[in-house]
Amino acid sequence: MNAIPDNSQNQVFIENLKKMSDEQVLTAIKNSADYDPYFIGLAKEEIALRGYDPSDSDLQDIDSTVIKHKTTDELVDIYVNSSDYKKEWESLAEKELKARDFDIDSLYAEKKNGEKMLKD
Repeated sequence: MNAIPDNSQNQVFIENLKKMSDEQVLTAIKNSADYDPYFIGLAKEEIALRGYDPSDSDLQDIDSTVIKHKTTDELVDIYVNSSDYKKEWESLAEKELKARDFDIDSLYAEKKNGEKMLKD
């Protein structure tokens, strides 16, 4: 069993976790065998503070887990500006928006305009 790290190492762990995206923290938890157990404990605390239940999260599909925790505005941005995000997130954002009864058709023109601007 690993001892609690000294205060400076503990602070480094905490600072690093705060800089990590939700996806990165969930991936660290998923791959906990590759990390210091104390770091994983802090990672679980951090992800809980961000609104996730680390024991309940589907760590097999982290992208879907992250998308479900996004606000509707964030999902709209992901859908409309999909080139700014992971490729898989566009379809996941669309699916989640539909699950929230959001009218995807209202975004069609905005999305096409963004794609045209990228081509130009």
